[in-house]
Order: sequence, then structure tokens, then C-alpha cells
Amino acid sequence: MVMEGNYDPKTKMLVMTGEGPGPDGKPQKFKNTTEMKDKDHFTFKMYMVQPDGKDELAFSIEYSRKK
Repeated sequence: MVMEGNYDPKTKMLVMTGEGPGPDGKPQKFKNTTEMKDKDHFTFKMYMVQPDGKDELAFSIEYSRKK
């Protein structure tokens, strides 16, 4: 999977798009978002981009730094 994107410091959001093998092995477009809530918490979401351009959430992960 190859992805590229940009980080917006105002919204603390990294958005990346790219393409890789889908569940059926055929090329699939993807979108990832990473929201930096604070220095100890962030949320990662992966979307599969449908042929009509709509994002379908594949999964979401909540990360917390262990202290």
C-alpha cells in the first residue's frame, strides 16, 4: 500500500490517501485519518473509498500512551 497526505496543525489531523490490494486482491483506494487529540491520545481510522467516491469505514483504533 502506498499513501500520501498532509497534516493540518490547526485541526491536528493527518489525512492520507492511496491505493493497495483490497479484500478481494484487486486494487482498492483507501483513505486514512489520524486525529491527534492531545500528546497522549489519538484516533486512527481507515476507510475504503467506494467507486461512487464515498468513504466506507473499515476500522477505527483509539490509542493512549501508557504512563
